[in-house]
Amino acid sequence: MMETELFNRQYIISEKELALDGWKQFLFDNYHVYVHPNLDYVHQDGKHLSVAVLGYLFDYRNTGYTNEDIVKGLSESVDMEDLMRQLDQYCGHFIVLCKDAAGVKIIPDACAQRILYYKDSFDVFASQVKLIEHFFPLEDVVDPEAKVFFNSSVYKYRLYAISSKTWKQGIFRLMANSYLDVTTRKVVRFFPARPIQRQALQNVVEQVIPMFKGYIEAIAKRYKKVVIPVTAGFDSRMVFAASLGLKECTYFIYKHPSFKENHPDLVIPKKLTELVGKSFQVFRYSPEVDPVLKEVYKNSVDYARDRTAAMILSGNGTYFKDAIMLNGNLGEIARSYYNYTENVSGRELAALMECRNYPYAVRELQAWYDTNRPLFKANHLNALDMLFWELDWGPSTAQSKQECWIASEVCSPFNSRIMLTTLLSADAKYRVKESCRVFREVINHFAGKTIDLPVNPTGKHKIIAMMKWLGIYLPYRKFRMNVR
Repeated sequence: MMETELFNRQYIISEKELALDGWKQFLFDNYHVYVHPNLDYVHQDGKHLSVAVLGYLFDYRNTGYTNEDIVKGLSESVDMEDLMRQLDQYCGHFIVLCKDAAGVKIIPDACAQRILYYKDSFDVFASQVKLIEHFFPLEDVVDPEAKVFFNSSVYKYRLYAISSKTWKQGIFRLMANSYLDVTTRKVVRFFPARPIQRQALQNVVEQVIPMFKGYIEAIAKRYKKVVIPVTAGFDSRMVFAASLGLKECTYFIYKHPSFKENHPDLVIPKKLTELVGKSFQVFRYSPEVDPVLKEVYKNSVDYARDRTAAMILSGNGTYFKDAIMLNGNLGEIARSYYNYTENVSGRELAALMECRNYPYAVRELQAWYDTNRPLFKANHLNALDMLFWELDWGPSTAQSKQECWIASEVCSPFNSRIMLTTLLSADAKYRVKESCRVFREVINHFAGKTIDLPVNPTGKHKIIAMMKWLGIYLPYRKFRMNVR
C-alpha cells in the first residue's frame, strides 16, 4: 500500500454504514467511525464516560505515556468538565468523541488542527469536505457574496476561516475552543471559561520550559525519527532550542527554487546550529511531481494548493516518509501577531486578514467580533490574539497539515491549551511579534547561552520594530487601515 493515497490520515463518522475497505472502524454510540489505516485511534469505556480519540496526544508530565495510557486516564474522568481540564494539559492533533449520560460530544484539540467538518443535520462528520462529498451529494453555498469570497484568490491562498461557515451549503467547520453537542445539535463554546491571570515574565518562562521540553521528549519517545525545519523565524527556533536534549534529531531547511544563497532561512539556521554544536542540512526537492500522486493530493484535500505540492510530495514524501516533523506553527498566536488596537470594526479585521474587499468576509468577521469580544475582555484576553487563534493562523495551519499528512507526519508542539494560555498570560510588551522577549528567554535557557542572531531580518521588520519602540506604530497602522 502506498503511503500517499486517497484521504491519507483522515476519518469520517456517519450514522450510515459506508464502504471503506481497508479502513479501521468501530461503533461509537449510534455512529460508525471510519479511520484511515495511517491514523491512530483509541476507544476506551470508563465508569462515567466512553471516550475515543482519533489522532495522538502527548503528556509533558509523563513523557513515556502512550495514546492508550492517556485515553485510559481520560475515560476515568468523572464528567465532561473533568475531561476538558485533562485535555488542556496535552499537545497533539486529535479529536475526542465523548459519551456521557447526556449524550455524545465531539471536542477538538487546542487549535482544531485535526479538522472536523459536519453537516447541519449532525449525521456525518469528517476531516475534509471532499471526504463527505465522496459519499454524500453536496451543493455549493447559496449566498452569492459567500461564493465570491470562497472563490477568491486570497481565500485559496490563505485558507483561513472567517466563521464556521464553508463553501458548501449546510456544511460547517468545528472551530477551536468550541465543541459539538451531537445529541442536542448545538455548538458550545467552552473557552475561555475563567480569566487568564497576568503573570510576571520569569514565571511564564519557568512554566513554559518544562512543558516544551516534555512535549518534545514525549514525541521523540514515540517516534523513531524526529526532524525539525529551522528557519530564521522565532517559532522554529523555539522548537529547535527545546529539542537540544534529544539524542537524535535532524535539523534542516528546504532550499526552495526561489531561494538565493544569502536567503535568511539558509544563512541564519546554519549559524544557529553551529552555536550549539548541531549539524544542519539543506535539502532540495524536485519541482516535478508524480502525476498520480498529484491527483491523489488534489482529490484528498480541500483546496489543495499547487504551490505546496512539490515540497510535500517530492520533498516530505521522499526525505521524511517514516519520520515525524516538528514545526513552529501556532507559536505565532502568543506573539501578539496583529499588534493592533483592540477596538476595531469588521472592516478593519478584514483588512488585517487581507479580505476587506469582500462584503461577506466583513460581515462574518463583524459578527464574530461582536459576539465574542465581551467574553474575551471579561477573561483578560485580547480579541485580536483570539482572532489569530480561531480564525486566521489556526485554521490556515490546520489545512497546511492536512496537505502534509498526505505524504508524512507533521506535528506542532505549540498546539497545547496550557502552553498557549501560559504564554498569553505574559504582558503583551513581552510578546511583541518582532522581538518577543518571552521566546528569547526560553530559547536562551535551552541553549545555555544568549542567542543574539537576528530574527527574520528584513528592512520592513526593522522599520516596524523602530516604530513600535517610538510608540507610533499602532496609530499609524490604524490610520492606514481606514484610509487605504
